[in-house]
Amino acid sequence: MIRRASNGAATASICAVGLAQLEGLASGVWAALAVAVGAVLCFFLARVFARLCETVPSGAGPIAYLSRAFGKR
Repeated sequence: MIRRASNGAATASICAVGLAQLEGLASGVWAALAVAVGAVLCFFLARVFARLCETVPSGAGPIAYLSRAFGKR
């Protein structure tokens, strides 16, 4: 459970930075729309990482996922 929380926190912080940059590029209604689209994308990205955490329980995170997918090189 702790690994999932730390991975989710990392994903959320990356998404928050991206949303701030999107909001700086747009103004008014477009800013709200950009934030809403970014939030939806972040939600799906977080679900992907949550599923990967369940499938490959490891503290190594994305490195473990790639090693599992492509083998150790």
